[in-house]
Amino acid sequence: MSATTVLLSMPFAFLLGLLIAGLVARVQFIRAEQTFRCRIRITEYPFPSSPEPWPRRRMRATWVHDVLVVHRGVLHSRTLTFAVRGADGALRSSCQREISRLGAQPVVLSLQLDDERKVDIAAPHSDRTALVGPFLTAAIHGLPQAPSEPRRRTN
Repeated sequence: MSATTVLLSMPFAFLLGLLIAGLVARVQFIRAEQTFRCRIRITEYPFPSSPEPWPRRRMRATWVHDVLVVHRGVLHSRTLTFAVRGADGALRSSCQREISRLGAQPVVLSLQLDDERKVDIAAPHSDRTALVGPFLTAAIHGLPQAPSEPRRRTN
């Protein structure tokens, strides 16, 4: 084997190693308990505006107490965490035309994060109990709105 062949094959071997490592991380995350397919978009940051469109790529997520852990990507895999203050209303139904590749009747949950951002998370209808996670009352329609805590003034 010549030196040029070895040098030319090194980038290919490096990319193959990255792909294998990304696939292994993805499979390990998928095999964890209560993971579900989802899409996430930021709806308010820091002031109300029109929400971002739904992303094209699906992600996998799971709840760890009140933190939503999201794994995205294979070759360039990233793990995102969202510290959630509470659910912002109940689950709402959507349509496949609005949110594609999540089944015929995806459901959407709006969440209030600890850093004052609001996000929408969509998942297949079959994963609705995994989607609500620690906020199980959000899955029950018709409950009265919970009172909000008064905000303290900072001078």
